[in-house]
Amino acid sequence: MPAEIACAHCQYKAPGVTACAPGVKVNGKTYVLTGQTVDVMKEGLCTAPKQATIEGKIDGDKFVATKVDIKK
Repeated sequence: MPAEIACAHCQYKAPGVTACAPGVKVNGKTYVLTGQTVDVMKEGLCTAPKQATIEGKIDGDKFVATKVDIKK
């Protein structure tokens, strides 16, 4: 599914997130990304959101990803 991906701390100001961590916005709601590792700094997600295709499931306030493809 298409989604926006960015730093959950720097860009999304997600509650409870106190350090740089990947986050995704699905249907206007922000989730902390788990499951699939994404290097927030390397991908530049602290400075601006990017578009991505993600696969996985929502589990509470987390999105457990099985696949993340960030559009370059």
